[in-house]
Amino acid sequence: MRLEIKTINIEKRKEKIKENSNKYYFNNIDTMKEKHNNYYLKTKNEKQKHYEDNKEEINVKRRNKIICECGITISKGYKSAHIKSQCHITSLLNK
Repeated sequence: MRLEIKTINIEKRKEKIKENSNKYYFNNIDTMKEKHNNYYLKTKNEKQKHYEDNKEEINVKRRNKIICECGITISKGYKSAHIKSQCHITSLLNK
């Protein structure tokens, strides 16, 4: 009997928490969107500035040649696309 009362109270608390969080969301949705947009624009501008400042260095690092585990020489910037390629998969299967 006591266990049933506890489970009922737990369910009521969960419903109350969900109700309160929905109220908070709908009451503050505009401020949350505004804060998100401001943060996004700030970080976007910082990332763009960092890229523009270090563009040549980044491109040199991307062009560095590496040897993949399948034995093919590729540029470092192409590695993620190469791993998904059919050439990479078949080379690993043939080993």
